[in-house]
Amino acid sequence: MNARWCCRVCKLTPVANLIRKQWGECLSFIGQRRYESAARAQSDRVWRNSNVRAQLSAAPIHNWTALHVWLYLMREHAPLQHPVRASPGPDRMFHVPSSDMALIHIIEEEYPDLWESWRSRLEQWQRTQGLSAEWVTEGKWRLRECGKNDEDSHY
Repeated sequence: MNARWCCRVCKLTPVANLIRKQWGECLSFIGQRRYESAARAQSDRVWRNSNVRAQLSAAPIHNWTALHVWLYLMREHAPLQHPVRASPGPDRMFHVPSSDMALIHIIEEEYPDLWESWRSRLEQWQRTQGLSAEWVTEGKWRLRECGKNDEDSHY
C-alpha cells in the first residue's frame, strides 16, 4: 500500500509559502464538489487545510452535482476547454506521481523534452540515494511506502 504524498509536496507547500510571503493569509474559492470522492463527501464547505493554515478555503459549489456544473456552464456560455489546454493530451496541466503509469507514458511520448528533463532529475536523485535503476524505469519514484497518513494533503 502506498500513501499519497504528491499534493502536499508539489502543490500545497509551495502555495503555503507563497501565501505567507505575499499576503500572510488569504481566502480561496475552490471548485471541489462532495460528489467527486469519499473524502470530499466528508469535507466541510468552508475549511482550513492542515497543510496550508494561512488559507481559508471555501467551496461554493460543494453541493452541486455534475449536472449542476454542466447547466451552469451552458447557461453562462462558458468555454468548455481551458485556453492553456486547447490541444489534446493528458487531462492535467502537469503530471502528478499518483497518476497511473499509462498517463505517465502518454506524457513521455507527447512531451519528450519535458519528460527528458524530469527523467534526468529522477536519475540524478536515484544515483545520489543509491536506489536501483528500477526506481526510475518502473515508476517507483511515484510511490511512498506506508507511513504518515496524507489523507488531508489534497483539496
